Amino acid sequence: MCRLQFHFNEYIFKLEQAEYASEGVPVDLIEFKDNQPTLDLLEAKAVGVFAMVDEEISVPKGSDEGFLKKVITKHEKHPNFAKPKPKDLNANLVFVIVHYAGAVPYNVTNFLEKNKDSLHEVSFTSIPFFFCVPFVPLFWCCCLLFPLMTNLDDEND
Repeated sequence: MCRLQFHFNEYIFKLEQAEYASEGVPVDLIEFKDNQPTLDLLEAKAVGVFAMVDEEISVPKGSDEGFLKKVITKHEKHPNFAKPKPKDLNANLVFVIVHYAGAVPYNVTNFLEKNKDSLHEVSFTSIPFFFCVPFVPLFWCCCLLFPLMTNLDDEND
């Protein structure tokens, strides 16, 4: 998702404005804050927030509190990372990411459980068997062909 946001910003804001200018089309320049530092904070290999979540999930005794402690220790000096004020609600369970649109608090209660990737739990050896079940291909054929058949009926009327 973050890369999609970056691509959107890059294309819409920068490239389109440059194209308009080159064609002599008057357009007000849109200023936007470059979100790359936040993207780096989230996506950096091994040290980004996403990688730290994955690591804490894979640790046998990983915990939400352990993740929070590690992410605060690693990123507390990053300009796009903040700890809540002690008086804030659930301050001991929250970290804050400063996005282009503002500061967004993330509560770590059940954070690891919510972010587990269910694909790791699926046995890929069972996937070919899944398609051997007669109902499944029939289901997909019906889903794909029924709208086409319906359109044909409409054309013949």
